[in-house]
Amino acid sequence: MYFLILGTFVVFTLFLVLFTSIKFDKKLEKKKISWRIFEPSLLFFFFLFSFANFGYSFYILKVYDFLKSESFALGMYLIFGFVLLVSTYLAGRVYDSLNLKNFLYITVVIFILSNLLLIIFPPLGLITLAIGEAFLEIGVWATVGKRVKFRKGFVFGVYHFVIGISSFISSFVSGYLWDYFSSDAPFLLGTFVAFLSLFYIHKFIRV
Repeated sequence: MYFLILGTFVVFTLFLVLFTSIKFDKKLEKKKISWRIFEPSLLFFFFLFSFANFGYSFYILKVYDFLKSESFALGMYLIFGFVLLVSTYLAGRVYDSLNLKNFLYITVVIFILSNLLLIIFPPLGLITLAIGEAFLEIGVWATVGKRVKFRKGFVFGVYHFVIGISSFISSFVSGYLWDYFSSDAPFLLGTFVAFLSLFYIHKFIRV
């Protein structure tokens, strides 16, 4: 325990030294920060939709409960990683060929299918989830990169922070539902949130 605390202190100190030694270019153009640079409608959408995406641990645990085998569950996780890798490339191609609204529709529908399949047949649900995760990653970062014209690093950080908060809250709620209701309850919540996200896209997301 002592070494863990000491190591944490050393790493934090090195980070502070490194950060304070960076010389920022004061000649860079300073532009006034406006809430509009965050694309608020998109930021709220990804905050909302992240409630349907509550962490790999729940998905793997669901698959393990279904298969009753650690080795098979591990094998499914490896397949999940491979499908995620390939799907990221495909999602990028799809993103470039569609407008944003249609791309987000497809992403949400994939998550609806994956959550329902995780209840009915978890192994197939996990593979479908890998495709959804790839589409979500591309949807977030490609959209921010395309829409945001300046202070991109700052805006990326805000999006990552907001999505992280949403995922943390959804994981906490999902754990409670799993323990006190059933292992299907988190995925029913994910399905419900995904349907809400479809309505939000229709009403508030511009092309």
